[in-house]
Amino acid sequence: MRLWRLLGYALLICALGGGFSRGPRQEGSAAPKQLKGWLDAGPSCVVPIDAVAMPDNSDELAADLSRGARQMALLPQSQQVVTFSGELPRLESLFIDLSNGVEDGSHNPPKIDHTHPIGTLLVTSYGVKAQPLLINGARLFFDLTASDAQLQMRQDGQKKSIVLLTGARQATFTCTVADGDIQSVCSTSAKTLAKKFGFDVRSCTADLTTPNPRQIDVKLHVKLGRPIGGDLTFSAQMDIGQDLTGRVSNITCSGRGPTGILISTLLTPILFLQNGQTRPLLQFPGDRMAAQKVSVTTDALQSNGRPAALHVRVDFGDAAAGGQSESP
Repeated sequence: MRLWRLLGYALLICALGGGFSRGPRQEGSAAPKQLKGWLDAGPSCVVPIDAVAMPDNSDELAADLSRGARQMALLPQSQQVVTFSGELPRLESLFIDLSNGVEDGSHNPPKIDHTHPIGTLLVTSYGVKAQPLLINGARLFFDLTASDAQLQMRQDGQKKSIVLLTGARQATFTCTVADGDIQSVCSTSAKTLAKKFGFDVRSCTADLTTPNPRQIDVKLHVKLGRPIGGDLTFSAQMDIGQDLTGRVSNITCSGRGPTGILISTLLTPILFLQNGQTRPLLQFPGDRMAAQKVSVTTDALQSNGRPAALHVRVDFGDAAAGGQSESP
């Protein structure tokens, strides 16, 4: 599970254009499809479960969820991963604690099957937390809470069982990541992406600023490894609208050295297609839930000019219950 991917809308350019959700295709005279959100919140609403069928009782559910979590991340043996109260099919509470878990980063977010639920579970008070979860050495602190939650057991694209949050009267996701951990995540992601295209990245650094609660400025500096060498610099701005849409603008890509210039020349037209686009900021599983408030803030600047930490908060829930409202 990659709850840290909600940070992606603040690190939008980290994917170098490839991490954006695909826009709608228009074929012939067909009506345009609804624009997808910039960020898919689905992976943040998923926990793994080691079962092929819906558990018969609450004890089985807790044991299956605990085994699923331990397959995803290395957790302390003495840690109680799952606590609950009540009996199926409606629990009074269900909490999953992934604190101090270590994930090697090779786990891919699930491709969620939205059409074939195996079973449904209702929970009055639901939560998933990690204080922190370590991914490739980066510490990510997050907390997801939901009231009157609907959970569905499904299979992902790899036929692995998952439990998916598909509805909630009210839910909140918060995440904090320190600057050093942001740099670690960016560097690892850039190196992994570069290998797919047959070249080496020596380092990648990210500069994030929030001039106001509705704007995020991102700059990435990528140093290419030998023997090709060269540098790449990417920058972009995202403005959050009153209706919680995101507009990406001021995308730039520049290179130094023969290879850097060549790569920037190839990437610039692709990135330019995203420039000025407005889409919903987040897309939730099944489209039943919607974002209600979004806040991204940073701590004071350090001596290196970067903020000490990034803080993300998303309030969301069933659209019929609250609807979308403006970010603070």
